[in-house]
Amino acid sequence: MQLEFIKRQRWPVIDANVSYGYSRSTSEAGFLQSNQNYGLTYGAGLRFNLFNGFNYRRQKQNAQIQLENSELMNEQLTQELNASLVSTYNDYESVLELLELEQENVKAAAENLELGLARYKQGMISGIEFREIQLNHIIARNKVNNLLYQAKVAETMLLRLSGGLWVE
Repeated sequence: MQLEFIKRQRWPVIDANVSYGYSRSTSEAGFLQSNQNYGLTYGAGLRFNLFNGFNYRRQKQNAQIQLENSELMNEQLTQELNASLVSTYNDYESVLELLELEQENVKAAAENLELGLARYKQGMISGIEFREIQLNHIIARNKVNNLLYQAKVAETMLLRLSGGLWVE
């Protein structure tokens, strides 16, 4: 756009003007006692710059450099977006894999809790040991919940980066 503007500076400029005037004057004495003028005045002109100290060439070079810079910035942003998209996708995949493992840990902790409860009722383990089994089960469930949250955050970021979700 700026390059187009600079190229247009070399073109000649056509000036046009139109005016309508009316004047009236009177005097008490003298050669003319009254004078009245009215009429249409018009004109046209053409102008162009013969030499402007090489400003045109410098402005054109600056505009071309700015155009190249904007193209490079656009390419850089595209590459950053693609890199961010790949990184977020990899994070999402790893969180899903961890989630599967932690869900298996929750199943094992739940089975351990059932066995621990049966042993506690039979008096084979103390209350402190049973409490540790309960705590391990709670920790395993918390890990699953945290991983579910991380997966949802990564999924949201993927949607946002791919253009499927607008954030204002």
